[in-house]
Amino acid sequence: MKLSFIRSIYFISLLPLVASSITFFYWFFNRIYAAVDVDIKGVASIILSLYLICCLATIAMVIIFVIRNSKEWKKVLLPLFFIGVTVLSIGMFGAVYDSFKTTVVVKIVNDTEGLQLKRIWSNNFEYDNFDKEKREHIFSYNPVRNYDWEVPELTSSVYRYRYDYSRVFVDLYDSGNNVSTYELPEYKEGYCGEIKLNELVKR
Repeated sequence: MKLSFIRSIYFISLLPLVASSITFFYWFFNRIYAAVDVDIKGVASIILSLYLICCLATIAMVIIFVIRNSKEWKKVLLPLFFIGVTVLSIGMFGAVYDSFKTTVVVKIVNDTEGLQLKRIWSNNFEYDNFDKEKREHIFSYNPVRNYDWEVPELTSSVYRYRYDYSRVFVDLYDSGNNVSTYELPEYKEGYCGEIKLNELVKR
């Protein structure tokens, strides 16, 4: 009975940490390595509620165990540690998630015949290290806003300045090493998706 009670304490204390870690890394790897924007807001809300419930349940069960087995209190210190680590982990996951709100992640799919990706560049970055054997390339960047400080516009009783984004270009070369430059669509902060080279060339 005592052993199963301890196991229950460990299970409840670890559940939010495991659930939040699986959810975060599923979102992270899909975004970074597949350029797929997985919506985890609903799941994150459930996990936060689960954490609060499990936290209270763990503390209550630890108190009950210590009252019944005062000499064995050290056996239930680790679950309290797990609860604390979960707070730090959720905070770290949230910070990383928020940092991607200003980052664009794009997968360029080479569906052309005879064209290769040479360079992706803008005013503030340049990528030119691409594997010729791969047909898909994923890169990320932070869009740069260019404000028009001359003419403010009134929006909801607040003056705001108009802006556009620095243009991002793609250099492609053919079998004769002739280079052509194309402009990527204007992606806003937080965008995550793919574009095919055929679509880019025909724009």
